[in-house]
Amino acid sequence: MNILIVDDHPVIADAYETFLHQFLDARIIKANNCTNAINIIDKAFENKTSFELFICDHNLPPCPERKINNGADIVSFIKKAYPLCKTILITAHSEFIILYEIIKKVKPHGLLLKSDIDSENFRPIVTDILNGNIFYSKNVEECLKMVWKNELIVDDFNREILTQLGQGYKIKELEQTVNLSESAIRKRIARMRDLFGAEDERDLIKIIIKQGFL
Repeated sequence: MNILIVDDHPVIADAYETFLHQFLDARIIKANNCTNAINIIDKAFENKTSFELFICDHNLPPCPERKINNGADIVSFIKKAYPLCKTILITAHSEFIILYEIIKKVKPHGLLLKSDIDSENFRPIVTDILNGNIFYSKNVEECLKMVWKNELIVDDFNREILTQLGQGYKIKELEQTVNLSESAIRKRIARMRDLFGAEDERDLIKIIIKQGFL
């Protein structure tokens, strides 16, 4: 079995390697950034070498020339190269929208918060995923429930509007990136303001952030 671990903290990557060697007979390769990881995957593909398991941190130094910005992008990349490879994405993010975006767009076989992992549960989690199951940690599941409770937040356009407003974009600027008319954007914002009891757009973002959606 070939396993690729990507984490920019060597101590964490070494810990994963130690855990894995306790129950798997595997050849483990480690990378510490997106560029390094992509190069390893490219070389393995050229040599017709497969990876059966991929474990990756979400926040990583990017690979701009390949438009790979984080661990989620590498998961998408390796799934195309090796459709049978099991992928585990580990993140420090607990924001509801970020976790939902990862599951919706990337669909890793496992998604965990860093705080979810310890020496006792690592083996059963990895074993479950290698056996063909999808694993989302309890903390991830709880975060996702908060999203699914609110259909407005689940809506792709609304999530993009909220994300960009949170980044400081003006409503008039959103028309070019959200692919909706300014009128449609304003109507959506008005609905969300009513739902969350917000006085204006700035108050809406404050409430969304406070409740953990952004």
